[in-house]
Formats: sequence, structure tokens, C-alpha cells
Amino acid sequence: MKNCEELAERVKHLEKQLKEIQSHCSHVFFETSESDVRTCIKCSYTETVFYRFPQKQS
Repeated sequence: MKNCEELAERVKHLEKQLKEIQSHCSHVFFETSESDVRTCIKCSYTETVFYRFPQKQS
């Protein structure tokens, strides 16, 4: 049981570090038209795309 508690604490610590990194990142997003999520290629921060403007047809 001690190992589980240590692992849970380690996960909490890593999540805190990740949030700190993401808060200072100047996000560079990668997104595809197949997904409603875009991901920063620097820090892996993700956010949901709520609306996409229609693409102009040539």
C-alpha cells in the first residue's frame, strides 16, 4: 500500500509541474480537421475547439 501512496503523491507532483510549465508556455498549437481538440507541440496543453469557421471553397 505504501507504494501506491508514493505513486499517487508522485503523480500529483508531476501534474503540478506540468501545470506550471503550461502556464508559462507560449503555445504553438497543432490541430487537425478530424479532431475537436488542438494540442500545443511545446508542452502538450490541449484545448477544445468549440467552433470552426467554414473554409472558403476555391
